[in-house]
Amino acid sequence: MKIRFLLLFLLLGFSVIGLEWPMIPATLFNNFGANDSGTPHLGLSFENDGAIASTDHGEILFIHSEGEKASRLASPLGTWVAVDHGEGLIGVYSRSGESDVPVKNTVEAGTVLGVSGRSGWSNRQGFHFSLYDRKERHWVNPAMLLPPAPDSRPPVIQSVQLRNEDGLMVNPTLTRRIPQGMYSILVTITDLIDQNENPLAPQSISCFVNGAEIGFLHFEIFSVRDGTVMAYRSTPVPAELVYTNAPAFEAEKIWLTSGQTTIEVVAQDLQGRSRSAIFTIVVD
Repeated sequence: MKIRFLLLFLLLGFSVIGLEWPMIPATLFNNFGANDSGTPHLGLSFENDGAIASTDHGEILFIHSEGEKASRLASPLGTWVAVDHGEGLIGVYSRSGESDVPVKNTVEAGTVLGVSGRSGWSNRQGFHFSLYDRKERHWVNPAMLLPPAPDSRPPVIQSVQLRNEDGLMVNPTLTRRIPQGMYSILVTITDLIDQNENPLAPQSISCFVNGAEIGFLHFEIFSVRDGTVMAYRSTPVPAELVYTNAPAFEAEKIWLTSGQTTIEVVAQDLQGRSRSAIFTIVVD
């Protein structure tokens, strides 16, 4: 029950540290939930040289070396190691240059599992780390369980656009009147952590209409249902609905009725810092 208790504590606002960083120092260039060319990024991708270490104690489940012909498992991971960290929480350490796993089946936190490389579908020197809860069948944001990275800056809302059912795009900062109807709220947001200028995804996006919250998008878990990755946008929806409009997220879909309408978008990071954008338009 470890992962479920940790998620509950986080949802209630408590700070929980459950794992250790797999590499220090390392530059994070893509994080959990980022819009990766139209698909969600399901882990943390680091750029650096050096050893990759186990984030917690666990049992080695599988080791795969790039170019291994006996395995038909997906090649994007390159060389990778899967470690069972308990209660069904699987850590996948992938895209490394080579594995360096001890002969024994169990490892402790800090045990070296490999070194950074360019294996798999990667053009950067580094590695990728992801967490999968096989009991609940969902991918977990590793950042929720790792010690917090230094971060003094809130997310930046770069753009907010409305798109109607006919595909017409509306910029609410320039257009003050729109017809009544169903609209998707498309939001482009980046989050920069201290000493790292790579644009990252926020922790959550909330949408308000006339002061009432009408929807939210959380980047805490992605579930898998019948082979389809599901995002949590108020209710679970296929992730492709959220990520199709790269680099923007489709944060919510709403029906706007006649009258003056105030739309607010709030982006929040893992440390609770937030930034909002507010627009007032007239719906005919």
